[in-house]
Amino acid sequence: MDRRRWRPSAPVVILLLLFIFFAPVRRIPSRNGDSTEKSLQAERNWYSKIQNSTFLDAPEIVRQSTTFPKEVLSKRNAIYKSSAGPGDSHSNHTSVVIGNWKKVSFDSFGKVSPNVTWHRTLQNIVNSEKGGFSANVYEYPAQNSNDFTFVMNMENSNGTSLYQLVFYGDRIDKAHALLGATEVSPEFPGVDGIPWLFHEPADKSDLPFDGQEYFEVLKNKSLGRIDDRIDQISRGGWSPLLYGEESVSCRAYFYGFNKNTGLSRKTLAAIEDEYYHPQGVSIKKMPDVLLSGLIYSPDCNVAFTFSNYKGPRNFVFDAGLVRFASFYIIIIFYQIFLLLRQMRLNSPSYVQRLSFITIAIQACLDAFIAIFFLSINVVIERGYLPFVSVAFLSLIPSVMFTMRYLALILRVQNSNSPPPPPLPPTPNNNESTIEGEGEHGNANTTNVENVQPEAGMTQHERDQRDWSAVCLRFYFVILVVCIVSLYSAFWPVTYRFYFISILLFTCYSFWVPQIIQNVKQGTSRSFSWIYIIGLSISRMYMPTFIFIYSETTLKFPPKYTFAVALGLWMCLQVFILFAQDTLGPRFFLPKRLFPSSSTYDYHPIIQAGDLEALMHDANVCPICMQTIELVSSGSTLNPASRIVRRNYMLTPCHHLYHRQCLLQWMETRSICPVCRCHLPPV
Repeated sequence: MDRRRWRPSAPVVILLLLFIFFAPVRRIPSRNGDSTEKSLQAERNWYSKIQNSTFLDAPEIVRQSTTFPKEVLSKRNAIYKSSAGPGDSHSNHTSVVIGNWKKVSFDSFGKVSPNVTWHRTLQNIVNSEKGGFSANVYEYPAQNSNDFTFVMNMENSNGTSLYQLVFYGDRIDKAHALLGATEVSPEFPGVDGIPWLFHEPADKSDLPFDGQEYFEVLKNKSLGRIDDRIDQISRGGWSPLLYGEESVSCRAYFYGFNKNTGLSRKTLAAIEDEYYHPQGVSIKKMPDVLLSGLIYSPDCNVAFTFSNYKGPRNFVFDAGLVRFASFYIIIIFYQIFLLLRQMRLNSPSYVQRLSFITIAIQACLDAFIAIFFLSINVVIERGYLPFVSVAFLSLIPSVMFTMRYLALILRVQNSNSPPPPPLPPTPNNNESTIEGEGEHGNANTTNVENVQPEAGMTQHERDQRDWSAVCLRFYFVILVVCIVSLYSAFWPVTYRFYFISILLFTCYSFWVPQIIQNVKQGTSRSFSWIYIIGLSISRMYMPTFIFIYSETTLKFPPKYTFAVALGLWMCLQVFILFAQDTLGPRFFLPKRLFPSSSTYDYHPIIQAGDLEALMHDANVCPICMQTIELVSSGSTLNPASRIVRRNYMLTPCHHLYHRQCLLQWMETRSICPVCRCHLPPV
């Protein structure tokens, strides 16, 4: 496709509009035409049942969902029997916890209830004996017990399946317990059944406390939630007791146990206050949150457990993000320095060898990074200044320097490319024009469709037109990626992860177009090696940030293997560029694919005996006046001789030079230093 005449076609625009208006998002359960009064009545009846229930007399739906296998009860009791340790626990457990889970086996494991549909991803995870997880804990202070949200992303052992569970519940500080459940539905009490999660008379003696001691507090919290739902429904809503999900997956309960920190509450409060209101006081490091937990789904009869996994408090984690982003500012200035240094090499013979697409991908990448940091700023409050600074500075190389370099490459490559062929004349239109001239005598009548837009345009006007087309393509790609990224926030975690991974691997393949350009032109010298190596290393900082801090920013577990794979992919691209520079641009392709006369070979086999055919002192470089090492006699088939051949260059006018000497000369002019003959591109 001709870059100079490109514009978004109608089918592309139509597909984009269809994606915007019909993209799959999370569905809202259907109300089936029922009225708000019916929802209010269901909530009031449920409120009355909870209010009149006791610890030993739970509603029927609660009794059915809290009947656990003995193996699950044994694991639960073992968690709460463990020692909480010295000191006090955190007053707020908002944190990020990363660890591994294990499956709890029992006889009825995996026997799904008739009204439940297996989620394919969760089924793949259940088939694993163990796997990894990452969880965000959000705690909201309240009286007697704190509300919390536990967002857990589980994956199987090989990391191919990812499933998210969201629990809402209460934390009982005295018992070091976090009790949660998934959302309320017509057949599952959810958070309304939390007061009875410790109701198990047969095994009550196995717990270190009596669950009835906390029953009234938890019951009042459940009644308060029902009151909130009634208030919301009265303003125009619907009750989850009547309208559940269209496809019911595994609903579950969560038992958590938080351990002490080894520090007093006063010391913990002083550490947190110093962070939010710095006074320069020397304080200890904030201890991590230490959690153990058990998840059990009565619908799917599956249970998982994890033990003693640490996670930093939210402000400690955010501080790490801020430091990471602040250091990226230095990376941006280093990238600008590399780009300005590369832009000094602007001779037409040199620019002709550069790949336009390689620079264009980097311009898009800088724009994506700016949008990414602006989006993170919405999630992390204290990172406003560094994140906005990084977003602004990321646009500087893209808008001010990279686009200028693109314009230079486009102008040079267009000037050396043949003009587009003229449009063929239309016979019918010509005949009608001639007939019109004969009948009406109008010699100035012309066919508008046959007017050539190239005919009266100067080179400058053509460059402006081509640059407008490039800018249109650039902003169109940015718009499409931004829209898709916005919708990906509502996708399942697995789809979001694969979208981010594909986008990163595509953007970080920016050396691939240069490799293809080298093969097509038969040239091996492109960007400077300082630019290639420096940019490859500095560019890897951003995906490292994304894959390590993905739990907070993108809501999926950290993917260290993907970060390593992306680094290896970048190293492979750099290695191929180095091999092309050393062994030839087409070293990995069969020679029969390219005719021998397509490019000039600057590296023929020259031995000492061949110098007689050349001029006097031919083995002395005319530029540096140093002796040139040649292939020794009898070693032409030795692989090492290929490396020796790459150290010298023989011009078509039979003048021999050191490779680096002639390449440095050809960066400014394409003539022989001795006889001024024109030299073909390297």
